[in-house]
Amino acid sequence: MLKPNVLILSGDGINCEEETAKAFQLCGADTEKVHVNDLIEMSSGKLRSYHIVALPGGFSFGDELGSGKILSLKISHKMKDFLNILIESRMPVIGICNGFQVLCELGVFGEYNGKINMSLTENESSMFINRWVTLKVNPKVECLWLKSLDELSMPVRHKEGKVIFSEQYLKNNESLVKNKMIALRYNNDINGSYDLCAGVTNEKGNILGLMPHPEAAIEKYHFPEGMDAFFKQNRQIFQNAVDYAKEC
Repeated sequence: MLKPNVLILSGDGINCEEETAKAFQLCGADTEKVHVNDLIEMSSGKLRSYHIVALPGGFSFGDELGSGKILSLKISHKMKDFLNILIESRMPVIGICNGFQVLCELGVFGEYNGKINMSLTENESSMFINRWVTLKVNPKVECLWLKSLDELSMPVRHKEGKVIFSEQYLKNNESLVKNKMIALRYNNDINGSYDLCAGVTNEKGNILGLMPHPEAAIEKYHFPEGMDAFFKQNRQIFQNAVDYAKEC
């Protein structure tokens, strides 16, 4: 495969689709921005013609009823084929900020006793956070998006980014969460997330959900002075997925 085709969700308040498309294009992929309403009408055969799926950041439906909740309900009730592909295939899938919130609401990262085992809630400060953060990649997890990466730096922009797990789930699966699910950790506590969690992956390692915005930090000029060496690492996140898709 010369150029993997990336489906990038758009519409309904998503507003980071252009930056996300640019990140994949810089890594040698073709991109197609697909409105949520068009996705509803898409056949399962057409869906499977894509090689990578990206759910960008934004404020889907104005974050009414909670971040990502309405969009996730729309997907789960009207796009069963899409949801099944996300969960069952080994297709690379990334959800960034609001896209991560949507994936969590869909239960993509697993359920326990019939309930979603993790969610994203309001930051500990109850305030919107807009700042740069440093992240460490968990060396114990196997996630295709984070292959050969160790430390990253990028911006965060969210009010509901605190990652929490149900007490019952943690009681029985704490080691699994810390060593297999948590893919990225903040260097310091910015929002009260469990175990400094900034991003998680699924059991197969093909899905990555994260609150920070790698697509907003893929060029040297995006960075504050002195931090610009990190742009190559952020771009590598997208390159890893493109390279994986080429090999499959």
